[in-house]
Parts: sequence; C-alpha cells; structure tokens
Amino acid sequence: MSAMKLVSLGILLALLGCGETASNVDTGDGDVTSADDGATGSDVHVPNCHGNFDCDDKNPCTTDHCSAAFECVHELNFNPCDDGKVCTESDSCDHGVCKGTSLACVDGNPCTDDDCGPGGCINLANAATCDDGDGCTVGDLCTKGSCLSGKPMVCGDGNPCSTGACSGGTCVAANPGAACEDGSACTEGDHCVGAKCVGTAIVCNDGDPCTNDACVAGSCTYTVHTGACDDGDPCTGGDVCTLGKCAGKALTCDDANACTTDSCSGGCVHENNDNACSDGLSCTKEDYCQNGACGAGWIDCDDGNACTTDACLPGGCVHTPFLAPTCDDDDACTLNDTCAAGKCVGASMNCTDNQPCTTDSCDNGACIHENNDNACDDGIACTKEDYCQGGLCGPGWTNCDDNNACTTDACLPAGCTHTPLAGSCDDFDPCTGDGTCSGVGVCQPGTPLPAGTACDDGNVCTSNDVCTANGICAGVTSCP
Repeated sequence: MSAMKLVSLGILLALLGCGETASNVDTGDGDVTSADDGATGSDVHVPNCHGNFDCDDKNPCTTDHCSAAFECVHELNFNPCDDGKVCTESDSCDHGVCKGTSLACVDGNPCTDDDCGPGGCINLANAATCDDGDGCTVGDLCTKGSCLSGKPMVCGDGNPCSTGACSGGTCVAANPGAACEDGSACTEGDHCVGAKCVGTAIVCNDGDPCTNDACVAGSCTYTVHTGACDDGDPCTGGDVCTLGKCAGKALTCDDANACTTDSCSGGCVHENNDNACSDGLSCTKEDYCQNGACGAGWIDCDDGNACTTDACLPGGCVHTPFLAPTCDDDDACTLNDTCAAGKCVGASMNCTDNQPCTTDSCDNGACIHENNDNACDDGIACTKEDYCQGGLCGPGWTNCDDNNACTTDACLPAGCTHTPLAGSCDDFDPCTGDGTCSGVGVCQPGTPLPAGTACDDGNVCTSNDVCTANGICAGVTSCP
C-alpha cells in the first residue's frame, strides 16, 4: 500500500475511533472510502493537502506548507532568488515577486561607453576627449578604447617670460620681474609674473558721477550720461544726472509713527519720544509712548475671579477660565486629564512599539501598529536605502563592488561575496599584453611585449619611453 494511502487511512481510522462518521475521504489512489457509524450520517471534511509537497506553488518568494487543518498556506518571504534577467543582480523577494538591482556595468574607463545588453555588460570604445595624465599635452582624444596624447603645450612664441619648456602642465618661467609688453595699450608697468607678462590696468576716474570713464587705445575718455548717480548727500534720494550734473530730491523721513521724532542727519533718523498717544484699546488709560511704540498707561480689567486670566484686548476686557479641578475629556486615548486654559486636556497614551516599520496610533483606548514603508536598516552591511516591507525591514540596493575585474560581486545575508572569474584583465604593466584572471580572483601578468615597443613610464621628466629587453618601460630623461 502506498504512503499516501496509509496517511489517508490513518486519518479515517482516527475519525472513526472518535465516534464520528467519515465519508468521501480520498485514500490517494483515486478511490473514495466511506464509513458511517450508523448514528449521525454526517460527512468528514476532505483535506486538500497531506504534506508540504502538495503545496508547492512554484514561486520562490513564498514559503509553502500544509497546515494542521490540511490547508495549503503560502507565506511571503524575502529570500534571495533569480529573476531570470542578465542585467540585474542581487535578486531578492519583495512582496511575493523576485526583483533585482540593475547591473552596474561601469568599467572606469572614460574611453568606453558602458551599457548592459542581452549577453551582459557591454563596454564600447568611444571618441571622447580625455586626459592622458601628461599636463604638457593638449587635445587628448580617446582612440580604440585608450587615451591618445594630444599636441605638446606651446610655451614659446617669443614670450620673454617663459623658457619655452613645459613642466607638470605649466610653462617654465624665465626673467621674473623683468619688463615686458602684454599687448594692451590700457595697462602699465608690464612685467613678468611666472611665465606670463602682466600689466596693471590704467585707472581712468575724473571723479564725476555723471561720466562713464574708460581707457581706449591707451587714452582715458569721459562720456557724459543721463543715468542714475550718487550726489554724495545721504539726505537725498532718486539721484540722476541732468546736463552733466548729479542731483536728487530731499528724503521724506516721516515714518508715520507718533512715538518717534523724525529728521535727516547722514540719512533718516527716528528718535523715540515719550509723547501722549492712544493705543486704540478702550480698557487702557493715560497711554504714552514707550520705546518707540504706544503703550498702556494703566489697565483695569480685574474681575476678582481667581479662576480667570484677565486681559485687555482691542474689543475690551477678556476673562479666560483656568486652574479648574481634574476632569474627563471623553478621549479614551488620553490619561491624567486636567483643566487648562478653560479646556479639559490629557496626556496622549504612549503607543510607541519601538519598531521602525510600524506607524503607531491610538483608537478608542487601544494602541494600533500599522505597517509602513519608511526607510530602515536591515542589519546587512552591504545593503543601502533599506525600507520597510510588510512590517519588516527589507533591503534597498547593494554596493559590494570590490573594484576587482577578476571577481563577480554579490550581497548575501552574511555580507558581500566576491566570486572569482576567468578571462582577460589589466595587469597595469605597460610592457605586457592583457593579463588573465587566474580563477582565484587575481589578475596574472600578460605576455611581455617585444623590446622597443612604445610605452609610458608615467614620468613627466622622460621622453621616447620604450619597453626594454627586461620588460621595463624606460625613457630618456628630459628635465633639467
């Protein structure tokens, strides 16, 4: 007899042993076994599963099992998974769906355009401008995926302030402080500063605010204008040039405040006074100016009631109740109710559950904790921008890039993993060809290039660099 039949018959016998009637119980072979105790004639519930193996919904993002009531249950999980897309990585379950983070295909080479295609990462050579690392070349350009040096920087052309040589991207200075000609007729005292000829601009100023002063071909010119100006008098405003003369209108310094005395001395001045005034309140008497504002002389709003706060407002005296006995504000979500400012108020119940993924509130005296989608921390160091999912903190995106071309990087619950790859790599030796990933995450050196092959030893003070028979990139020293 099959295991399924044994399980089904076991259930049937257990039901019969309890004095119940069993009918329509599937024994697992397609036959239905019926039993009756001759008393009630009632039917027994037919289970829809006999074990976890009956409940597999083929979704990696649910945990499937058969409950004690023999019903299939599919619970959402946050396990790692595979969404079947080559352009995503670190796939994980999110609300029952397998999702991944877009694959980062950046190779760090400015001379390639990086993308992801059907086969994975694509890094195509471009023709963008670049920097060959030599400050003494200009117009560097990407060629076949590498940065090709441009033309040498020009430092000569008869410039007496430069030796004509370039060092570290800067023209080498000569004759510091020597007289020279910067080519501008409107400068004077031209002299060498560094590798450049620098002069001081000729100052043209006739002291007249109604002229535009300028240097033209070495001579100062003064052109009359009719625009705004400053006549130098702080007690005038709206100054304007008229027929070559700057003049303005006297300032009006009245600030419409009865409690200041207004005048002009180097500009408008408003001095506080203590004149009689009216603050506009009917319940104040003998008002007078105080610190630039009209203040009350004295107030008579006392109603003799210790349970009111008395005040004088524009509409007259106001008496506000306060300090009454304890009360009930009819809010089940407050405690220790007391009277304050004429109102019964209490302290809100503390419903905080200290869970970042729930929003806590109170309803009719009961605390409620609703799931939210706030930012959180799932405790995994290699996930970023984690957010709440179903009341739990789930991962946002990962950053496990170890900048090693010979590894594939992934973020797992235990942390970042770096799986070795095979294929070509850059061994950073100018006198070898492409390196090879060893399969243990290390880039093995490439095949040495023939002696005499042009290279770059990274030294700005050498030129005509070539690979030697010993596989070393070296050049002829060119710096003094």
